[in-house]
Amino acid sequence: MKKPDGAGSKDFLPSGKVRCRVSIEGKRVTRVFADEAEADSFLRAVHADLAEGVTSTGAPTLAQWGKRWLGTLTNRSADDDKSRWRSLVAPWPGCDIQLRDLGRPDVVEYLKWLARQKRQENVAGAGEGPKHTSAKAKGSQPLSPQTRRHGLGLLRRCLNAAAEAGLIQQNPATGVRMQRRDKEALENPRWTYLEQAEIDMLLGCSTLALIIRLRYQVAIYTGLRQGDLWALDWRNIDLVQGKLSIVVRKTGRALTIFLLPLAWEALHQLHELGCKPKAGLVFPAAMGGRRGETDDGGWANRKEKDKVRTGHKDFAGITRRVKFHDLRHTCASHLAMGTWGRRWSIEEIKEYLGHSSITVTQRYTHLQGALKDAAAATRWSHVGHAGLPNPPSFSSVG
Repeated sequence: MKKPDGAGSKDFLPSGKVRCRVSIEGKRVTRVFADEAEADSFLRAVHADLAEGVTSTGAPTLAQWGKRWLGTLTNRSADDDKSRWRSLVAPWPGCDIQLRDLGRPDVVEYLKWLARQKRQENVAGAGEGPKHTSAKAKGSQPLSPQTRRHGLGLLRRCLNAAAEAGLIQQNPATGVRMQRRDKEALENPRWTYLEQAEIDMLLGCSTLALIIRLRYQVAIYTGLRQGDLWALDWRNIDLVQGKLSIVVRKTGRALTIFLLPLAWEALHQLHELGCKPKAGLVFPAAMGGRRGETDDGGWANRKEKDKVRTGHKDFAGITRRVKFHDLRHTCASHLAMGTWGRRWSIEEIKEYLGHSSITVTQRYTHLQGALKDAAAATRWSHVGHAGLPNPPSFSSVG
């Protein structure tokens, strides 16, 4: 006699894991979880779906299964997965397809659909306060390749879980890949960077407060990612040795670098302006907390209802389309070209920027020339040095 849907059991294995058996649509489904909490979460999700009639039809849709699967997630990135599902998967019309009818062509069509979507852009708020509360709206730019990879990866994981649960025979997303960038795309990247004249315009713009200009000076001459810049604490910085040590938020890897003179100079001034703090955020939001992920520090123009708030980039007279993240590209590009003293090797740039792979750094190869010695040889810009102490003597890469 078949057990009723929802009837299940838990077994504690010698390994410490928990084996969960449950009847779904007349079939006995077995799953193994890392602990009892994950097993209980799975059983609750199954019982909730049964109560809603999701599984009793014998053919849940991708949307229905996705809701159930997301409810079982207990990994550290579960909240990110749920957010990405809402924005990258749930709006896809293919979510109404029953799992048993979902095939590889549908997954390929999903990628095409993703390529037509537009990224979200801020339309209100100035990025101030402990939390960034800017409203979002679809802009004119397509989703980045990395965002589309996140969407495909999430869909693949969801369908893999459906296969493990016995709802489908095989994962139709297995083997489906985004088209790799070809050689021409690598040699002609879409990123841009500030020319030296534009850097001088920005750092010498009297319309901008000194603390704002120092912020951009640190961003340009350290090449830190936006998230790492906002998380930067005075405890991460050794002004005596001219050294910075952080854990990169994107990769989780430790990074230690010896600062370029202009980065050291800007941090020294900020330290003096802040009454020489021993700890605390270097670039806090207006209310003292950490800036949000979408906060660009006022770099770009922002729409506020029917008005446009002019960004710092425009105040400085930079008319080209340059994003805040392009300040990181600015650092790498000028190191590769030798604008600030001598040309750095690709390996040196990789270590200074904390790239996970030399392949990422190779985008700057076309800017690179001959190699000699490192950051101490990098010349000082002529912007804003009157009355400042001499920089310490240190090597280029930590």
